[in-house]
Amino acid sequence: ASVTFVGLIVIAARDWRQSKQEGAVMNMQKIVSHRLHLPEAARIAGPALLKQGWLKLRRWHELARQRRQLASLSDEMLKDIGRSRADIEWEASRPFWDEPR
Repeated sequence: ASVTFVGLIVIAARDWRQSKQEGAVMNMQKIVSHRLHLPEAARIAGPALLKQGWLKLRRWHELARQRRQLASLSDEMLKDIGRSRADIEWEASRPFWDEPR
């Protein structure tokens, strides 16, 4: 099953609360590693994971902003940059997480 970053944080927070209530101290790296079954070399420490997630969220926000700006351009402006309204409508309809290639 696919796990989103937000879902991973929710799972980690729930597990952390449970482990704290039981008196055990478990850091986020262990929670993430356990849930994703990552090999040792691929495990990311908690703060690094949060930073990576924050950067990804910022990138997605920027993509959505750029697509809204493109959609707001007039047909004349689109012609100037060599794009059609259909091109822009297709681009603007893409989900925010869909990175351009």
